[in-house]
Amino acid sequence: MKNCRTSTRNKKRGTTLFEVVIGATIASMTLVAGVSLFFGSMMNWAKGAGMIDAMSSAQEAVRMIGMELREATTATIAADGLSVTYSVPVRNDDGSYRMPMTNDPTPRTLRLSSGRLELVAAGSTRIIASDVITTDPNTNATYRVFTGDGALLTREIDVQVVCSKYGSGTSKEVLRARDSFLLRNVQQISR
Repeated sequence: MKNCRTSTRNKKRGTTLFEVVIGATIASMTLVAGVSLFFGSMMNWAKGAGMIDAMSSAQEAVRMIGMELREATTATIAADGLSVTYSVPVRNDDGSYRMPMTNDPTPRTLRLSSGRLELVAAGSTRIIASDVITTDPNTNATYRVFTGDGALLTREIDVQVVCSKYGSGTSKEVLRARDSFLLRNVQQISR
């Protein structure tokens, strides 16, 4: 005689609707957390990339300006501090200075124009840095790119370059580079 009772061991049991809903909810919460973490990481990466771009642009501009100004024999800073006009000594074919030292007749100017830091020499313009700002976005204080030592004959020039680059989304990263340069070839004033 067969047992009328069905054995529960032999029955295949399926999942209930409640278990499916709980599983789907846990999976979707995990997916949302993973996507949020991914986008948050991407935003931080973009912000860091903007900071690196602004810092390297400002530092490279200050380095290039320093290479130009260190060789100057005379320098005149504009009253607004946004440009400097200077002369460099004439060089021989081998790169040494011509003696007695004389100035190259080509006028040279470093200037800030429309957010670009430019070197103008012999009618040609070379862009040294772009996205240069002169107003602090937090305090609205103004920056002077070039500042002299205040002496009758300028021997030292302070250079401050502030660059603003886009980081994540529409936020801008603002970073500064600053250095002082001694003009090596300025003639001494004799009495």
